Amino acid sequence: MRAWVCLGLLLWGCGDKDDDDDVTPTDPTGDTDDTGDTEIGTFQTISQQQELPPGDLCRYGGSRFMEGKDDGANGAIRGNGILEAGETSEWFYVCNEEPPALYDGPGLDGRVIFQGCAPGPDSDVEGVRLELMYDNLELDQPVGLIFDDTSDHWFVLEKFGTIGRFAKDDPTSKGIVLDISDQVQVSYEAGMLGLALHPDWPETDEIYVTYNTEEGTDWGDTVIRLSRFSGFDLANGGFDESTEEVILEIEQIIEEHNGGHIQFMADGTLLMSVGDGGDFTAADDRFSLSSKFLRIDVDNPDPNQLYGIPDDNPDMGGQRGEVWATGFRNPWQWDIDDVTGEVWAGDVGLVTWEEVNKVTPGGHHGWPWVEGIGCRDLSNDMVDYSASCDIETYEAPTYAYPHHQGCAVTMGKVYRGSDFPWLQGSPVFADFCQGMVWYLDSNDRRQFLLDTSLNVGTFAEDDEGELYLVDLYKGEIHKMVPHDGALPPEWLSQTGCVDPDDPTQPLPSAIPYRPNAPFFTHLDTEKSRWMLIPRQERIYVRDNGGWIFPTGSVLMKRFDVVGQPIEMRIMWRQEDGDWLSQSYRYELDGSDAYRVDQTEVFTTPSNHDWTIPDRGGCNHCHSIAGGRPAGVGQQQVHGAIWYPSTGRWADQATTLAELGLLNTTDYLESDPLVDPYDDSEPLELRAMSWLHTNCSTCHQPGGGGYGGADYRYKPDEGVAGMKKCGQYPLAADMFLDDPRVIDPGNKENSVLWQRLRRSDEYRMPPYLHVPDPLASNLIGQWIDSLEDCGDAPAP
Repeated sequence: MRAWVCLGLLLWGCGDKDDDDDVTPTDPTGDTDDTGDTEIGTFQTISQQQELPPGDLCRYGGSRFMEGKDDGANGAIRGNGILEAGETSEWFYVCNEEPPALYDGPGLDGRVIFQGCAPGPDSDVEGVRLELMYDNLELDQPVGLIFDDTSDHWFVLEKFGTIGRFAKDDPTSKGIVLDISDQVQVSYEAGMLGLALHPDWPETDEIYVTYNTEEGTDWGDTVIRLSRFSGFDLANGGFDESTEEVILEIEQIIEEHNGGHIQFMADGTLLMSVGDGGDFTAADDRFSLSSKFLRIDVDNPDPNQLYGIPDDNPDMGGQRGEVWATGFRNPWQWDIDDVTGEVWAGDVGLVTWEEVNKVTPGGHHGWPWVEGIGCRDLSNDMVDYSASCDIETYEAPTYAYPHHQGCAVTMGKVYRGSDFPWLQGSPVFADFCQGMVWYLDSNDRRQFLLDTSLNVGTFAEDDEGELYLVDLYKGEIHKMVPHDGALPPEWLSQTGCVDPDDPTQPLPSAIPYRPNAPFFTHLDTEKSRWMLIPRQERIYVRDNGGWIFPTGSVLMKRFDVVGQPIEMRIMWRQEDGDWLSQSYRYELDGSDAYRVDQTEVFTTPSNHDWTIPDRGGCNHCHSIAGGRPAGVGQQQVHGAIWYPSTGRWADQATTLAELGLLNTTDYLESDPLVDPYDDSEPLELRAMSWLHTNCSTCHQPGGGGYGGADYRYKPDEGVAGMKKCGQYPLAADMFLDDPRVIDPGNKENSVLWQRLRRSDEYRMPPYLHVPDPLASNLIGQWIDSLEDCGDAPAP
């Protein structure tokens, strides 16, 4: 186990570091019984000692020491608490090494019934919630939904090449009106992409679609095709495939970054977005139509082609006449505001930023030279804020958010309905991976709107301007509807989830738990966790060891920095199966904590940055694919914990089962994670446990992590099961000549190791302000110990 460890030399780093980032231990000096002062010139050397209860810093308990030098006025330990130049302070801790003997039985004698606490299982964000529509409608990866107000019917575009149609009030009426699945090339991003009804529909019974196809490719992997179908005849199934007229074809290098959305403008011209298709030169290539917005006239074709080029298209400096704007990576969803005519587009970023753009006709929106708010180094796909790319010459995004808050933007609609007057005129958008939904206020500031469990693939609006969210994978359609639910209480003491007289402490019905492999936050941060299970309900244990909590369950986690409470995070299990999250920031004296509505960044008592997320920000780690709650389940809690109320060490899963909180006792068959920092455990299991906790919430199938890695704990599969051993990185080569994500025997050439050591926007995990130095050593040693990739596929 861990012995003397430096927790942070706040001004100049933590001791000396060698090439392996090993931290050099330094013993505290002076009187450590309480406080001792020794005059050294104009400074005093001061040492303090605190006992550490069992927890994340020391699993089996230990002691924490602080040593500082203080000039007597501005304090490292005494004074005003602000570190000044020349003053230093260091925290050290020593952990008890031997695991205690476990109590032969449950750690608790009984269960105190939990009656629930605010906001309750049926609450939602104040004023708005989602209502599942058409729950008996079966859709296969819907990527577009368009309302036809001339017939009160929806047209739904499905990725695999079909277009369905159903009545707004009768989803059972759904029928297929076009099926070209035999022509559509389908992959992760490729498929049928866009649908638009002719502006004079149904008098002009034409629809326009975009889709990927392999037909006619000469030099690339795919063709993006814009086609027209005509002669709508519902009695004969809608549109005849034989009426297709191919208006435009664009070849691309890869079947990704397609864009493909289409929409008619108020003047009847057609606007179409096209991604870069993997060609970073396309934006500035005057012969290419990729990385662009195109504006064409399908009703007034030029000679020898099926479309015309509007005379008022902007002069793009030698670009083809169809080009309306350039400099986009993958603007796959966008919208034209019905009132202003402004075009709002989401552009999916590569490694660092997601963009919301107000598209400027004739403008260059930066890609590939700019991503988000920084210039890019094209030699390694990285944003380099010190680089110069004449960034002011490019159109800046209206809003951009970093990848520690999401991974792929889905642009929605500018709200023009009547149900939410306060939202009128605001662009609404979502993150595809995390399910969070935001809007931009009148000052273009992002405001939180909804926390969902959806992979939002597209938005839609009905004839009244009300908004619908469409889940790509579930095939569900949800409508935003008014709701009289309230926000969580303003003060933590008002929630009923904690002791109102001491909001740092939970209710007597709260059951403590600790993950075998906790999330890393900072080396001076201690976390306390509790679960509250209502009435006589039980946790359902899935076959894979995951847990399904009953409605009304509550999970709480308190963060303490060098002994001072900083934050309490709470998650409530809702009736719809999702979780509502809320963070509370403690007052300096710990007397109460206030609700955090917008992300806050501040400096902790130990002088490092701390971020408290808004309600949506929690879901970057508590992902849909990961099942939302993290740090629970049989792999995480099948291990020892200290129960303060009884003074016992006992197995957590055994305690929960004995109290009747689990629906099965098969937990003994689970394969628990190990403590990554316990060097008595096998190196590979420690490394896999750390990656499971800190990385797999995103890096697993459906988790949204870029590159297809799978870092879930699968000891039987070893490194091969991670799917990245020996593989080239898809983004950010970290300035390496021949990089691999995991290069056996060579941590220096492994992007995984390089990124977890960084503290900038390329850091992994992305939510950390500082890297985990112990994990750097651990993962580095594990990679260096690998002889090969096992059964992993060749790069």
